[in-house]
Order: sequence, then C-alpha cells, then structure tokens
Amino acid sequence: MGASLPFYTNSKKILMEKITEVRTDHVDDENLQHIDAWFSEDENAEGKTIAVVDRDTKKVIFFDNRFRLDEKVKEAITEVLEGITIVNHNKTYSEKELFEIIADNDWSATICNNEPEYPLDTIQIALEDEGDYFGEFVGIRGGGLFSFNFYVENIS
Repeated sequence: MGASLPFYTNSKKILMEKITEVRTDHVDDENLQHIDAWFSEDENAEGKTIAVVDRDTKKVIFFDNRFRLDEKVKEAITEVLEGITIVNHNKTYSEKELFEIIADNDWSATICNNEPEYPLDTIQIALEDEGDYFGEFVGIRGGGLFSFNFYVENIS
C-alpha cells in the first residue's frame, strides 16, 4: 500500500492514502467518465473510482471527498472537462420530427425516461448500436418540443 498522510477531522486522525496515479480512460454506458486513482506502484494493485464527470452536463460527482484538492485529481478533471464542449443549436423539434430525423439518418437512439417528478426526457443518439453517443435530444415527451445538444470533443 502507498504512503499515507495523516488527515485530521473532528479531532480524529484518519489516514489518507497518497495517490500514485490517476487515470481517466473509462467512460461507462451512462456517459460518465471515471476518475480512477491508484495508491501503489504495484502493477497488480486495483484502482478506485473517486469521482466521475458527466459528459452530458460537465458535472463532477465525487465519491470520496478526501481527494477533491489532490493536484493529480484536479489536473485530471480539468483535462476531461476541457475535452468536452456541449453545443446547443437552439432549434426545437416535435417528437414526430425527431424520430423522423433519427430514422432518416439511420441512427441508433436510446430513450432515457427520467424520474416522474422531472418532466424532461433525454433521447441519446449514436451512429450505430453500441456506438458512442454524439448528441442528445432533450424535451418533454407526449407533445412537447425537444432541443438537440451536440457533443463535441476537442482533439489535440
């Protein structure tokens, strides 16, 4: 196990592991990019997901707040966020129009029904089944209008 630094909170001493490596190469099915940390140089050691970046909204969600101020973690999150641009073209489509657009382009679509208290639904779009999403329609199903958000990744 890597070296530990003492961390004091409410007069209790907690050992905080020192991060040796941070990786951001995993994006899950919900378009969350994982911020994974390793605490050992041992190549057989397992990493731990300490945060995720929602690639649809650029929101960062920490699972372990002890590492919020870690320089390696902050640098990794900044890199991920700088690589995501969300473009909203401010044009709206009826539900019928958007399904025609999807069919005409032979795109793959995944409908994400949000919680009942949240009136918006999301329809994520990919070029093919099992492909990466390149955008989403967001709107109110059942007669509402949808806007399209196009995901642009900056490639350096």
